[in-house]
Amino acid sequence: MKFHVLRKKFPGLWALSVLILLQGCGDATQYSRNPSTGAETWEHRDQGIRIKLTQIPPDQLNGFYQGRGFDPKSAQIIADACVFQTELHNEHSTANIELNLADWRILLPSGEQGLKLKRHWQKQWSARGISSDARLAFQWALFPTTQNFKPGDWNMGMTVYGLPAATQFDLRVIWQSGNKTRSTVIKDIRCHGEAKKPAKAAISKNVSFKQRMTSVRRDLAPGLSLKTPKGKLINIKDLVGKVVLVNFWATWCPPCRKEMPSMQRLYDKMDKHKFTMLAVNMGEDEDLVFEFTFSLDTPLTFPLLLDHDGRVTRQWKVRGLPTTYIVDKQGYVVYRAIGGREWDDPNLVKIIETLISQ
Repeated sequence: MKFHVLRKKFPGLWALSVLILLQGCGDATQYSRNPSTGAETWEHRDQGIRIKLTQIPPDQLNGFYQGRGFDPKSAQIIADACVFQTELHNEHSTANIELNLADWRILLPSGEQGLKLKRHWQKQWSARGISSDARLAFQWALFPTTQNFKPGDWNMGMTVYGLPAATQFDLRVIWQSGNKTRSTVIKDIRCHGEAKKPAKAAISKNVSFKQRMTSVRRDLAPGLSLKTPKGKLINIKDLVGKVVLVNFWATWCPPCRKEMPSMQRLYDKMDKHKFTMLAVNMGEDEDLVFEFTFSLDTPLTFPLLLDHDGRVTRQWKVRGLPTTYIVDKQGYVVYRAIGGREWDDPNLVKIIETLISQ
């Protein structure tokens, strides 16, 4: 019987089969599944540490945080963020472990990224007007970002990965022990939930939806005055006379990260006296943005702007990330693109060049 059929019809037997296979291959990871909730667990031992990751179903998260003062939309943000209940045990008899979650890396086919940590969430909750009591409840539920574990110590809390439902990934865990940096990789972890079915347009062989932009009613661009990570203030009003690409993004957004190199290629080939682009980061701090750009193979030279409180993002009526607008030389929004693009695609370059020549 094929594995996916076994898993669907006999989840308990399937989990046991996986566990036997993993142990038989000498792997340090044990897998199990709770038949009543459907939550999956990965328990990993290596080099004196034991890590246990258990999916937290979105409905549980939503109900838990609404009960602690979060509004429904904010609670749903947590519920959709791929959250695991995480245990870490120091099983050494003598050695201490120093842990920093900022060092951990999510490994995806498209590249690697960090976890969504306390500092990222607290700024977002402050911008959304979440009460201090509710923010404190959320903070205490998260696994500590940094912690020292003596022999026999352990702790438990939520870790957040910022990935879509059903995303499969590997996790590189990094820690310090005995003045050495150590690491291990937990393979084939999966976010809770089912993957969304692709829209028909996305699977049609005759539609290249990713390289299209939507023409919109020609309205004056909303206000945009923000600082770069280095503190330079940029105001879109000062850019009248140039065609401006305005991109809204975040480091936790996979299509945002994927399109960044093509944005740089577009920026490199265009005349800077006639064209520029502004990449507006939504709600994250300078350190996280710097960490993200440093990790890229392609250095970014176009302006990155920080919308800490989300004010500008709301003014531009952004409903999802990435969202990109094209502003003409007179300062009017003329095109919109929701979702990732290859921005150096000839069709998109031609549209921008036509606007520049007008």
